[in-house]
Amino acid sequence: MTWSSTQVFVKSLAQLKTCSDYTHFEHLNCRITSVLNDHGFVQNVVSPTHRAGHTLDVVLTREGSNFLQGSPSIVNSCLGDPLGNLTCDHYAVCFNVNVSRPGRIHKQITFRKFRSINVPHFIEDIRRCDELQKVDRPPDELVEAYNRCLATLINRHAPEKTKYITLRPNAPWYTDRLREAKQKRRRAERVWRSTKLSIHWQLFREQCRQVNKLLFTEKKTYYSNKIVECGNNRKQLFSLTRQIMGLQGDLSLPHHSDLDALANQFNDYFINKINEIRDKFDMSIKFENIMRADNIFYGHILERFVPASEDEVRELILRAPCKSCSLDPLPTWLLKQSVDVLVPIITAMINKSLADSNVPDSFKRSNVTPLLKKPGLDKDVLKNYRPISNLPYISKLLEKVVAKRFAQHLKTNSLHDDHQSAYGPFHSTETAFLKVHNDIAINLDSKLCSALVMLTCQRLLM
Repeated sequence: MTWSSTQVFVKSLAQLKTCSDYTHFEHLNCRITSVLNDHGFVQNVVSPTHRAGHTLDVVLTREGSNFLQGSPSIVNSCLGDPLGNLTCDHYAVCFNVNVSRPGRIHKQITFRKFRSINVPHFIEDIRRCDELQKVDRPPDELVEAYNRCLATLINRHAPEKTKYITLRPNAPWYTDRLREAKQKRRRAERVWRSTKLSIHWQLFREQCRQVNKLLFTEKKTYYSNKIVECGNNRKQLFSLTRQIMGLQGDLSLPHHSDLDALANQFNDYFINKINEIRDKFDMSIKFENIMRADNIFYGHILERFVPASEDEVRELILRAPCKSCSLDPLPTWLLKQSVDVLVPIITAMINKSLADSNVPDSFKRSNVTPLLKKPGLDKDVLKNYRPISNLPYISKLLEKVVAKRFAQHLKTNSLHDDHQSAYGPFHSTETAFLKVHNDIAINLDSKLCSALVMLTCQRLLM
């Protein structure tokens, strides 16, 4: 049934419920019947469903369908308030449908039991690894030795295993109290079905209400605690909000028959996209002609990065969130517990990279996940996707070291704008908004006019 036909059907049905004129009633009835016949639907309710003798409720099936078992039965539910007054003028429509319960989905997964690792034994094996002690090597060789040695130890302490699991709905709010309440409800239902007594029916309905109330309470408590745990972390709060609203669906990919071929298509498209952007820049412009005389830099030129100390690297590791990439040889939480024995080689990798002005090739590799830019876009068009890259942990650690030194250089030489509200601590869009709002409020108090000009830079003209 098309959207316009559905609108006509629903509107006519709503008017039919409030219709008092017999001629208009027959007209609406004919229009509803015409819509059903045009789309091959059959109305299976033939008895009155309203206390005034009208058939106002529908059970629709396709012609020739065996979805419905038998004919629907009409039952007076006798629903009323505590004073005995009827609160519903419709009867209950009961029917059986021919559906089978979907089977459980089974999935093969590969995993490692990282939590079963004996951390002291793992740390001792790291100390015995001779390759990790040779830090006087090029950065690429250091990274290769780091990954190879730790991967070997992980395979020894937490070998990879494969098993089949059954996918079930995730209900983190399901508590022991809720489980006990549902068990009581099931027992009350069995008693009522065996005795058919009214008192047991009332006890069963009361237990159903208790379970529904408890379910609402447990869900509310769970998500309230999760919101409190987010604190001032807006990223976690938005992620939780999307989860509650059901906006975190499965990964949408174009129609394909071979995953490897699809991955190569995405790879070629994203690479060509960067090349096209580079080709649009006019590389013939001399950068020394860009700076004017009044913009000459008189501060200290950043010619080299100061090497990182082991204490600095250790602090960065311990303060970082426990996020990992599949390219990492071991999870971040295990790296933090083994930081005392691993920090010398990690510091050597970072300092060698800074000294040689060379980022190891392993740090440039990432797991790229293509995500639709927004819901509703055509998933078969590659330009509707944006790449989300997940880099190795040590690569991001190197970025933090460089960013820290570059930020210190900007601060020391006063290269930040006085009103800059980005790329600095305690500054963001909130501080920029407060500054603009405060300036406008001061002008209003002084009976002055304010003009706000919004500029969007499409291309940097040199």
